[in-house]
Amino acid sequence: MNTKICSCCKRELPLDSNHFYRQNRRGNNGFRSKCRECLGYKFLPVAKEGCQICVKCGEELPLTKEFYSPSKSTYTGLLRSCRECQRQKSREWKINNPDKLKEYDKRRWEENKESETARFRTYYYNNHDKNKKRVIEYCRNNPEKKKLWRINNAEKICASYKKYRENNREKYLSSLKRYREKNKDRFSAYRKIYYDKNKHELNAKKREKTANMTEEERLKRRDYSNRTREKRRIYTVRYRTLKKNQIATFTQEDWQEVMLYFGNSCAYCGSEADRFEQDHVIPVSKNGSYVRSNIVPACKSCNASKSNSDMREWFSGQQFFCEKRLSKVFKWINYNPKTKTQQLTLF
Repeated sequence: MNTKICSCCKRELPLDSNHFYRQNRRGNNGFRSKCRECLGYKFLPVAKEGCQICVKCGEELPLTKEFYSPSKSTYTGLLRSCRECQRQKSREWKINNPDKLKEYDKRRWEENKESETARFRTYYYNNHDKNKKRVIEYCRNNPEKKKLWRINNAEKICASYKKYRENNREKYLSSLKRYREKNKDRFSAYRKIYYDKNKHELNAKKREKTANMTEEERLKRRDYSNRTREKRRIYTVRYRTLKKNQIATFTQEDWQEVMLYFGNSCAYCGSEADRFEQDHVIPVSKNGSYVRSNIVPACKSCNASKSNSDMREWFSGQQFFCEKRLSKVFKWINYNPKTKTQQLTLF
């Protein structure tokens, strides 16, 4: 082992950085002439082979880049303090110098905008779950800051959402569809409140849109209206029935079965027409349900004449009364004239 005599205390000590400070100029084997103790410092403890003792925390760690950061100023090529101590030092500096840090970050961003954007994007995608959890936790702990930030950046948020919807239209529509299915009641309540608040504006926009429609658009609209007439009628009647707290399970498939059973003719007079109305055998006003076993097809005159009367009494007083058609109606509504009981099918 090489040794050296201190020029001050005259002790012979090992020639290494644990006992002598290094110096850049040539001579004295690259070390200062005075030892560490003569300069007012302590001797560094000797580490094992392949290890190094951190000058900050004093912990002995392997001399690798995993534990020490690279450095060109040391003979080992690594810093004397470990990475954890360097991180702690950096955190303290950031806390004590917020203005300098902000200025530095701003200058760095302006000088390296493209590379920094790419770096942030890569980090975000590689740590998506971690970032999401951190943002949720921060928003939960700072609701007032979140609210204030959204108010001050309302235009920026709207522009960001709009851009995302345009670039990810299919993904946005599918997520919106899933949200509506999961929150059906909440969404319908919100739409109702929004409509009540903006009723006049929405109606004015609708009228304006209708007035500015082209002839081709009008034809498409008329065609769609004709094709979905029955569907819209079922939805309307179902809504009115549910509003009166009655059962409403009738569907378009049920209506097709009813028409097929009665041979596309009126259940009462037997006349054929292009369009039939859905007649409630037991009227809604008398607690009649909108279900498959309570609906029969009726022409416009029969439905208007019957109104909310009892079906059997009204039908027996008509000129076109037919016992065979009455039995067919009874069979469809599951009514037994002998016992005077009816079994309604809800589904």
